[in-house]
Formats: sequence, C-alpha cells, structure tokens
Amino acid sequence: MRIEAWAVVYVVVGLGAAAARAARGRRDPLDLALLVVCWPVYGAFAWGDAPAAPRAGPLAALLPAPGVVEALARRVALAAARVAEMDAVLAQPDLDPAHLAARVGALEAAGHPGAAEAATRTLRTVERLVAVRARAQAELAEAQERLRQLDAQTRIVQVAGPGAADLRGLVDELDVRVDRLDAALEDPYLAPFGPR
Repeated sequence: MRIEAWAVVYVVVGLGAAAARAARGRRDPLDLALLVVCWPVYGAFAWGDAPAAPRAGPLAALLPAPGVVEALARRVALAAARVAEMDAVLAQPDLDPAHLAARVGALEAAGHPGAAEAATRTLRTVERLVAVRARAQAELAEAQERLRQLDAQTRIVQVAGPGAADLRGLVDELDVRVDRLDAALEDPYLAPFGPR
C-alpha cells in the first residue's frame, strides 16, 4: 500500500476516534484535534476518562490528581505531532542529506562557490534537524512507554490496592521525561519545530 493510502487510513481512523469522542459529549477542540493527529498515542488517554472507581477513601491519595496525566499525555501527543512534522520535512527528496552533499560537490566542481556555500548551509540545517529529530524520537519513545506504564499501574492499583505501585513516583518520572522531551525539541535554530 502506498504512503498516501496509509495516510488516508490514518486520518480516517483519527476522524472516527474524534467523532466517537464528540458523540460521548467530550467536545474539547484540542482533544479532538489531538485524536485526529495522534490517535495511536493520545487515544488511550482520551478514552481513559476518570475511571468509575471512587476517588474518595484510601485510594484517592494514591491516584494521580485529575487532569495531571491528561495534561502530560497532551504534551506527549503534541511532541509526537512535531516529530511527525519533522519526518514530513525530512521525507522530501530535495532535503535528503546525501542529495544535498552531492549538490554541494557538484556546485563546487562547477566553480560556483557562492551557490556551494548556500547549499552547504542548507545541508547543515538539515543535518541539525536530523539530529534534533533523533533525540526527540528517543525521548518520545521513553515518554510514550512511561504513559503506558502509568496507565497500566493506575488500573492495577484500582483493583489490587495501595501496595501495587508507586503512582506518584511514576507521575514524577513521567513529568521529568516529558520535560526532557520538550528540551530535546528545543533548538532556537529550528524554532518552528520547538515546543509550542
């Protein structure tokens, strides 16, 4: 299946998830937009609304505060969207580092030093974007897995009781990891891709 067909399937599934969420009465535009763009990551948290288990009593102190995990999940989903933007830019054939390096060589060989310098600057920018994207992808994978871990552990605590997991510690770890993810995306030189 071609990439365009996969993109259509991806968007259709995202639109379906957003429509189903809206039908449940949840019409926050940011939630719906994140579902369309990042449904594989954000969907589990958008659909995992506050569980029916009571928050009062001894478990209340163990469960994450309402909205904290959702806010972290939103930040991760936004970072995933930024990484996807980078992927889309880097997928353009004229921005392939090997293509750009060959262009620099050809311009130098043809005796066009000014054009070669301009092409070299483009190559350096693309190489920087590749490096930022690699760091961000590594941090994104960590943050996504921590979100999954927190989601699973929260459900386990609700069933198994207080000794099952240290949810506050997991939330703190996730918060640190999401901060590292934001930092990985920060690059003043590549400002359009930085945290928003």
